[in-house]
Amino acid sequence: MADDQKLMHGDLATFEALLDRLMSSNNDERSAAQETLERLQQSADLAAQHLVQALRRSTNEQSRNMAAVLLRRFLIKDSSNAWEKLSTDVKNVVKSELMLVLQEETNSNILRVVADLVGELGALLAENNQWPELLPFVFTCSQSGQDRMVIAALRVFTELSQCVIQALVPHLPAIEGVLSSCLGSQSQDVAVAALTATCSFITCLGTPQERDRFQAAVPTMIQILGNTLNAGNELAAQDAMEQLIEVAEEEPRFLRRQLPHTVTAMITIAEAPTLDEATRKLAAEFLVTLCEAREKAPGMMRKLPDFLLRLFRCLMTFLLDVDDDPDWYRADTEDALNAGEGELFDSGQDYLDRLSISVGGGTIAPIVAQVLPEFLRGADWQQRHAALICLAQVAEGCAKVMTGQVSQVVAMIIEAAHDSHQRVRWALCQTLGQLCTDLGPDIQEKEHGRILPALLHLMSDASSPRVQAHATAALVNFSEQSEQEVIGPYLDTLISKLIELLQQSGQRLVQEGALTALASVADAAQAHFVKYYDHVMPLLSNVLVSVANKEQRMLRAKALECASLVGMAVGKEKFGRDANAIIDVMKRLQEGGTNPTGAADDDDDPIASYMQQAWTRICKCLGADFIPYMSWVMPPLIRSASITPDVQVLEDDEEAAEDVEDVDTIHVGDKRIVIHTATLEEKATACNMLYCYVDELGAGFAPWAEEVVQVMAPLCSFYFHDEVRKAAVMSVPELLDSAKQGVAQGQLPGKDTAWVKGMLDFIWSKLQAAVVKEPETDILSDMLQADCRIIEVAGELLSQEQLAGLIDDLARVMARSEERRQKRIERQKHEDFDAEEAEALEEEIELEEDVLDSVQEVLSGLLRRFKAAVLPLVARLIPGFAPMLDKGRTASERRIAVCVFDDVIEFASEGGAALQYVDDLLPVYLECCSSKDSALRQCAVYGLGLVAQHATTKFVPACGQVLQTVVAMVQAPNARDDEHENATDNAVSCLGKMIEHCPEVFDSRAAAGVLLDYLPVKGDRAEAKEVHEQLCRLVETSSAAILGENNANLPRVINIMARVLTHGTALVRQEGAQRMATLLQQMHQMMPAEVFAQASQGLDATQQANLQAACQGQLANLQVVKLS
Repeated sequence: MADDQKLMHGDLATFEALLDRLMSSNNDERSAAQETLERLQQSADLAAQHLVQALRRSTNEQSRNMAAVLLRRFLIKDSSNAWEKLSTDVKNVVKSELMLVLQEETNSNILRVVADLVGELGALLAENNQWPELLPFVFTCSQSGQDRMVIAALRVFTELSQCVIQALVPHLPAIEGVLSSCLGSQSQDVAVAALTATCSFITCLGTPQERDRFQAAVPTMIQILGNTLNAGNELAAQDAMEQLIEVAEEEPRFLRRQLPHTVTAMITIAEAPTLDEATRKLAAEFLVTLCEAREKAPGMMRKLPDFLLRLFRCLMTFLLDVDDDPDWYRADTEDALNAGEGELFDSGQDYLDRLSISVGGGTIAPIVAQVLPEFLRGADWQQRHAALICLAQVAEGCAKVMTGQVSQVVAMIIEAAHDSHQRVRWALCQTLGQLCTDLGPDIQEKEHGRILPALLHLMSDASSPRVQAHATAALVNFSEQSEQEVIGPYLDTLISKLIELLQQSGQRLVQEGALTALASVADAAQAHFVKYYDHVMPLLSNVLVSVANKEQRMLRAKALECASLVGMAVGKEKFGRDANAIIDVMKRLQEGGTNPTGAADDDDDPIASYMQQAWTRICKCLGADFIPYMSWVMPPLIRSASITPDVQVLEDDEEAAEDVEDVDTIHVGDKRIVIHTATLEEKATACNMLYCYVDELGAGFAPWAEEVVQVMAPLCSFYFHDEVRKAAVMSVPELLDSAKQGVAQGQLPGKDTAWVKGMLDFIWSKLQAAVVKEPETDILSDMLQADCRIIEVAGELLSQEQLAGLIDDLARVMARSEERRQKRIERQKHEDFDAEEAEALEEEIELEEDVLDSVQEVLSGLLRRFKAAVLPLVARLIPGFAPMLDKGRTASERRIAVCVFDDVIEFASEGGAALQYVDDLLPVYLECCSSKDSALRQCAVYGLGLVAQHATTKFVPACGQVLQTVVAMVQAPNARDDEHENATDNAVSCLGKMIEHCPEVFDSRAAAGVLLDYLPVKGDRAEAKEVHEQLCRLVETSSAAILGENNANLPRVINIMARVLTHGTALVRQEGAQRMATLLQQMHQMMPAEVFAQASQGLDATQQANLQAACQGQLANLQVVKLS
């Protein structure tokens, strides 16, 4: 405490001693010093004065540097708002002393910290001009002629530009002059600092006009980059390139005027073999970043002649950075898999992947076809290896193009299965596996005859266990998107080979790979695997109980994975007899961490994560019979789902607490969020498993619903991991449904509707809070689908306030969607926009339309449940949908809007409130019936039928035009084609509604003839059931149009009914089928025999037999023919 007293009296020596202890390597000493500092900082003035005094007067550079760091942290970085706590006198002292440091300090590290502090403090004080001396002072320093002061001034400018750019705009002419002068400095350090500041202004200024002030600086900046490299100062060059990458990412269009010169310089650096790998990688990063700037500069890089070919070749040379390391050939561990691969090899893979995705397959695929064959013919194995690895990397970006060329692609590479070098054969496995993932299922269907024999050959390559293991991995990729009929003919050979590898290979990686492949093949084969079950399952069971050492634990985990997937494939009837034995093994593994032989396992045994998924698969196989085992499953699963992610928030220059692999880093401003991915993956897996259980068990999951809801509902806003959010969003409606069913079935004593309502309120608040913030359009669609499901499950429990809030949320969703649409329109106006970019835009539009589709489905759910009562709320969104009916919008957008109005008319016409929209809708519906888009035609003609049914008075004046339009649709030559059939079916439905609801205002007999000629409806199964029941009603009410003059149409009606009934309940509901049978019985009793004889014409033997059975009331004896 004596030191505290000295510190209170401003003793510099005592404070310097404190600084020394804060830098001590002794943890206890450092912690005690930190406590002393925290006590001192309770007096803001005293702490600031000590730090400034040490910074200015200490003769020890380490002490001055520590004082600078602590002063910056105290005033700027800490959340204690220390500056505002300082007295005016001390504030003035701090400002003046900091300026003196910039003038007098000679240590560059200290100057860097203080310049950052001055810039940050200047930004803090800029709003009310609380440091008017700062800018004149910085201008003076920048023109001082002393490099250290100039560099410090440039650093202050950089910091100010990033924090308070608008305050600097009035001074841009002067700042431009300073930066221009410094860019031309003979000192490389000054020039690079000026480049950094210039790049900061370019990225921070708000308008193109402001940024264009610095256009003339671009050639100079590229020259600075060349000068530093020519001088051998690659670290300075790397700093410069990092700043230019920021410009490429934030303001790529700024570089457009100087693009050829800039790109040529960068690609020359990337190609230079004499430069450091880090330098070459940064140059490539700059170029790839420009290619990725699709939103801000669409198509710009594709306009440069020969650039992409040159960059592609450069990146191919990166892939040659691989040596034939002997460690790679050790197949007893995955650790050596990357042995021999250099930094350029790793980066080359990443850049090729990003390049193909960003510039598009239409541009990259021809380059691939031009360059790869020469590499595949290369004498050096590294060239052939590079070609195969490249193809694996670009397959995702080129998927659309390559899918149409799979035969040529496979033919180009398949001979590598017989390459003399093991690493080339391994690379072929890698490539085939990736192609099966990215081009599936087309490549499996078209090229199984070459791919599977090649993989079988590679799995037989006993001279290279690593190749064997990787061939099994490629087989997994093949199987994941393979249809049963594709893989079926190969099952005997494949399963025989995999069992051989499992039993005879002494290599653990090969055995593990064989088990994974066997599981994947079983999953693809499904019921076809029953043939092999009795041979395979005993082998798996033996592996499960015979693991004797730590090295075999993964083998056991893979065996469990395989056994559970095999069980799912063959089904409960076959697997049931072995399921209990497998479950007993799992229970013993989970019960205290011992393996079946009794030997203790370590905490890092992989069986835990594999067991979670195996439990889920067995549940799917056994269904309700699995419920007794849920008490074993749920505790560890809920623990995993509840894991708090390991996240660190760090300053940009701050090191992570420990150097750990498997981390993701997110940059937010000047901070880094470091997330350890292992815990995230465990959490995501557990959340997905929980969804699987509640989805499979339904009411059987009710005892756990409340506990799981408390975990899952808040995760709707878990932004660290998309899969966690998706699983949570999909789970919460099913959890609510499970709880509701559990209460209804009496499974939950003491729980009632009020309890379900409480759960609904909790879920609803979390889900809706997430909806308005969700950044990913695909997950947003999932959230809206969850809203639909909740309305279906428990809509009656939603309050008026909640419904109104939902409408407000949907309005926000639509507003954000419209903002994104406007941005896409602006992108299309860019001078470099081209066909490749248009294709990329189509993918974005599809995701956007999914969102709007989901909004429409939510409204449909509301209208179905609440009818006209909810229309006042829904009407608040009509102004957002009405513009989507315009001819200038996409067919999908128009379809969505038409569907909204269809639902309004269908479900909210009671009381006449919906009629207000009909006059405007009729001409739109009629026009849309002529659209080339069949889905839009379908919804529009369906809407016309609804108007005929629910707004007959308003429909009548348009009846003639509607009839002409609808008949034209039904009688079109291609009306029954797959593409058009659903639209035609709905046109027939519209005819039926017109005949039923307003037969007297048009030639309904002629219309009935068109309708009967078309029936039965087969394409749109849902509408088919409505139309065929409508036919029953018309017959029951003796519709003159349908029956015809003197019942002349009866044979046709009977014929249609016979054909409908032959397909069971595919085209008519059960009650509708009964109505048909009743009518047929009545007609059979009343009508002459020749009527039925005439009706039987054109019916096959089955249909005739079914007609006879129906006439006798024997529906149970129908011979049902499955409808294709």
